[in-house]
Amino acid sequence: MNVPWWRLGAVAALSLTLGAPAWGAQAPVAGFEVRLRALEAWGELDEGQAELYRLYAVRAPERLPAALRMETASGRGVRTLSSVPAAEPWVVRCGTPILRRVRAALGRMPPALRAEAVDLLDGRPPAGRAVFRTATGKTGTAVLANRLVTDNFSIEWGPGLTNEDGTTPPSDDGPLDADDPVVGDNGIPDVVERWAAYFEAAYGVEVGDMGYTHPVVEGNLIPVYIGNSDPSTAIENIGTGTYAFTQPGGVPYIVVNNDLSFVPPNGEGASGSAKIHGAMKITAAHELFHVLHFLYEPQGWIPNEDDWWFECSSTWMEDEVFDTVNDYYQYFQQSGSRLGWTDFLEDGLPARSDDLSYVTRAYGSVIFAKYLSEHVGGRPALFDVWQRIRLDGLRILPALDAFATSNGFQGLPDLFLGFVGATAVMDYEEGENYGSVQWADGLASQSSLSAGLPGYLGAVYARGSASGGVTLTLSGVPDAATWGLAVVKLPSGGSPLLLGSVGAGGTSVPLAVDEPDTPVWAGVAYLGSDLGAQGWTLVSSSSPSGDTVAPGAVSNLEITTKTNGGFDLAWAAPQDPDVAGYVASWGAGSRTLYGPVTTMAVRELPVGDYTVSVAAYDGTGNLGPETNAPVSVTEASAPTATPAARVVSFVENDPPPGPTVSGGGGGGGGCFLALLGL
Repeated sequence: MNVPWWRLGAVAALSLTLGAPAWGAQAPVAGFEVRLRALEAWGELDEGQAELYRLYAVRAPERLPAALRMETASGRGVRTLSSVPAAEPWVVRCGTPILRRVRAALGRMPPALRAEAVDLLDGRPPAGRAVFRTATGKTGTAVLANRLVTDNFSIEWGPGLTNEDGTTPPSDDGPLDADDPVVGDNGIPDVVERWAAYFEAAYGVEVGDMGYTHPVVEGNLIPVYIGNSDPSTAIENIGTGTYAFTQPGGVPYIVVNNDLSFVPPNGEGASGSAKIHGAMKITAAHELFHVLHFLYEPQGWIPNEDDWWFECSSTWMEDEVFDTVNDYYQYFQQSGSRLGWTDFLEDGLPARSDDLSYVTRAYGSVIFAKYLSEHVGGRPALFDVWQRIRLDGLRILPALDAFATSNGFQGLPDLFLGFVGATAVMDYEEGENYGSVQWADGLASQSSLSAGLPGYLGAVYARGSASGGVTLTLSGVPDAATWGLAVVKLPSGGSPLLLGSVGAGGTSVPLAVDEPDTPVWAGVAYLGSDLGAQGWTLVSSSSPSGDTVAPGAVSNLEITTKTNGGFDLAWAAPQDPDVAGYVASWGAGSRTLYGPVTTMAVRELPVGDYTVSVAAYDGTGNLGPETNAPVSVTEASAPTATPAARVVSFVENDPPPGPTVSGGGGGGGGCFLALLGL
């Protein structure tokens, strides 16, 4: 397996910080974290100062020493991740986990550094120059000179507002493109209306469609500040290279970047305004979900161990709200020296992580959320997990374990084993864009697979082929109960069939292989929580083939069409006791559901007629008969444009102190827009 670059040691990392070589070529530029860790390794920085520098990078980049930043034309600091000469900016999609990491480290910081960090972390908006209430009864607190109030948000900015690319002052002259939510020349800056439309679209899905809500959200406008637009106010300062962050409080608030010209390409476009608008969309969906996270978060939550679920589920939400943007693809794919998520499979889900891979792994673990929503019950699966966090006060791993048990799995390890198998062949709706896992060739005696053993909830893979019956056995492990083996066979022209075994005094998976040279993947997973893995051996042995009876047909197949380009499936399991899972297909695709799952959601289908088939398979991979039913998809998976937000009021040039505003009205030097749509 490839050795990640940060594991090469501090000396190798430090060599990247050298100046131009004697022959005059441009030296590679080391990333911010690499340089920061190098200074720590040399003893030039202690942990407290390093954490403060991380905080600077998000909230006050101008305070960073020159060795840890690069200057943009505007003078704001930019960090770099790439270690190639043409270094791309180190883009932090969300500064929230960095802020939370620093907050968790406050107790280990010297008093002077801690005081400065607290000042940056808690530089919340003041009590407000004006409290106002909309006609629908929601309360807001005005802070900056300009604000646009919609049904659910109060978006504020200062006199330094620019277009979303950080260039000229924004226009207000109507639509810019086919997907522009602006409705005409109404005095409201286009960039502000765009943010309003994207946030309201996200609210409609997350709260309206999915049911995530909270009394704070129901009774208050959610504040959104456009960062760096008011140099006299530090509350919404945000470093270049960061899309946005969400700050906790009585009403959590969001700060978005005034300049998103640095964002990488996404599904909306490779350059210019298209990619920026795509980044704005997923930022709205991501940060709004963080608002709900802060309201749902239990007291026992531990940021350094649990926050990966914040980023995992928020990244998942981006694609649920704005499916075409696909910004999350980049977390799976290697780019230059930046490794993708599949380079960290052996490290597992990023619980208990404090290494350089955390950011990639936390965002890249969106694939686990994809597994839950696509293989274990659709969108409600994520809602179920979050409700266990909110209502039962559980941390993420106990919440996942409770969710798994309630859905018929043998707890989190059994649930995770299905994820290991699905990831082996990227059995996801958009899996062809995720890259592929790394594997060792051959299925026998593969203890050498893991130069590093799999960490907790991690996996390593072997790939080979089988002819006739074969049994794969995981042996040589010190405690079989903490190990699992996922095996996937791929029949010619068929769907992958996933089999698995967890512990039970020896982990073996028998396969019935009817075709010669059938591709087989084996995923070895460590499922204990003590990180005490010692070693293992995977042994392949011949076994009889075809000595089991395939399951019978499923019954009561029900199909419910949805308005977002797909349908929901539900069926009853056959009476056969040995059912390992199901294969569902619909002409344009298929999915394998491991374990006791009898529901599934299919999305992103073109309009058309389909024949849906569901078949059960047994513990050796014998597939039973199909049960079929027709279905028609009559609506596309996503709207062609984002609807405009309903504007409640617009106030501009209203410096403090200002009057209290009520009834959705304006004040000061601003203008008032009558309630629309009433």
